[in-house]
Amino acid sequence: LGRQDYELLELPLGASKLDVKKAYRRLAMQWHPDKHPNNQEEAKAKFQEIQKAYDSLMSTSEDDIIEQLADKAEGAA
Repeated sequence: LGRQDYELLELPLGASKLDVKKAYRRLAMQWHPDKHPNNQEEAKAKFQEIQKAYDSLMSTSEDDIIEQLADKAEGAA
């Protein structure tokens, strides 16, 4: 589980799965290659990154998220 997955989906660390799903849908629509006929390669790459981040965050258990938030709190102290 990476902080960059949250950043890629433009979400705060530890966002709910509902928020992850909403962000994924919004960004997937925005970056779908069919919406970028003049730059499909870049759109396809971005779309695949969004899909990978979504899959990673949706497969993460709540315990993993709590552990990550605790690690972040320790780093900030």
